[in-house]
Amino acid sequence: MQRTQYLLIILVLFGAFAGIDQVNAKPNTYLYILNFENIQNDQPTDWLRSGFADKIREDMTHQKYLHLKNADDLEKIMEDRSEMLKQPRGSNNLLILGKYDRALDKIIVTIQLIDISTWEEKGTNTVTGSYSELSALMKELDVTIRGLLKPFIPEDKPLNRPYPDLRIETKTQPIPPVLSRSADVTRSIDSAIEDLEHSMDIAIGAKEEFSEHEMDVTGEWSMDLNVDNEEVNNPENEHNTDMLVNVIETLIKNPYHVKMFPPRFEYDTENDSTMKVIFNVEYSLKENIIKDMLYSMPYTGLTQDGSLTIFVFNKEKFNFPQDIVDKLKYGTYRKTPVIRFINKNEEPIIVIADTPDYTLYPFKTRNAKYLPVHHFSPLVDITVGGWEINIAMETVAINVDYTFELPVEDVNQLERVNIKFISSTELQNYLGQF
Repeated sequence: MQRTQYLLIILVLFGAFAGIDQVNAKPNTYLYILNFENIQNDQPTDWLRSGFADKIREDMTHQKYLHLKNADDLEKIMEDRSEMLKQPRGSNNLLILGKYDRALDKIIVTIQLIDISTWEEKGTNTVTGSYSELSALMKELDVTIRGLLKPFIPEDKPLNRPYPDLRIETKTQPIPPVLSRSADVTRSIDSAIEDLEHSMDIAIGAKEEFSEHEMDVTGEWSMDLNVDNEEVNNPENEHNTDMLVNVIETLIKNPYHVKMFPPRFEYDTENDSTMKVIFNVEYSLKENIIKDMLYSMPYTGLTQDGSLTIFVFNKEKFNFPQDIVDKLKYGTYRKTPVIRFINKNEEPIIVIADTPDYTLYPFKTRNAKYLPVHHFSPLVDITVGGWEINIAMETVAINVDYTFELPVEDVNQLERVNIKFISSTELQNYLGQF
């Protein structure tokens, strides 16, 4: 009987202590983080929608009394508000709503902190930064969010102790003058020994009497100057240079995406033996080119005006290989689309050169009809100077209708159409083979 009473007392005390612990439990903050809103639906920066949210989660992961939640958690607690009753008393359920807007290189981020139990706004702030310096923008965003959350995250206060903290004071003893002077003497002796060793090396011929940085007998110093030092490659820039060369080679080799539509055929009302052919083509830059340059290349400057994006690369971060410089200076990278309609005998029936070079307009082909036009415009322009390379790209689509007439028998023989980009220096020879 007495043993049973002891057990009951222990259980009562355990329950009491557990209740006290529950009452004294600090309230927690449950933070729901959603992807940000891209206000203008700017495609090159659309990755920041999840990028901002992921960075906030990374920065807040180890924050005490803060529990990070996602969109699924928010949906669950909105469907069943009783989930909040399972949280410690006084806990907060906060939602971060973020949106951003970009104007050229400037990014404006707006943050709202919402209490989802009442849908009341608890705070708002705006962060402005540069797209080319996202790391600085992310740091400022972290500081801003921590400031908004500070009133809702409890702090651990130091315990009140009945006795003051034990402090051990150490008194700094002054250095005796004798020891201070002995240190000076030691340094003087070391310096004298070094001078003696240097003199002995000169005497036995192990060293020259003067190095390039030592004083001449006349009391003058000299140093070789490299006035053209911008042409000297910096080994630290080799990694960036490799990336730049790869990008330029891609832009030179094949930067375009081509979309062809089935041609339309219309009978000539005045001549039954011929047909009008309308062939529609859409030219644009490959989608990944600008995206890769924005996210992976350490460009020096960035300018964006509507659909035009200009990247600047200078010699502080990049070396400029001479072969690349020559290609860019002389414009040999510029290319022209050549369209060929081929019959069932694998012979070209009509050849269209979409070129601005008017010297090729009177050009003649032996076995095919030649049609020079000028509708296509390069969507990439690269200029190189002594200090920097500028790469300008247009994110637009060029839609062209190529129109010509063919005899009906030739139309019936059409098998396929082919488009190939030919460099300006090779265009005449390429057309000559037809």
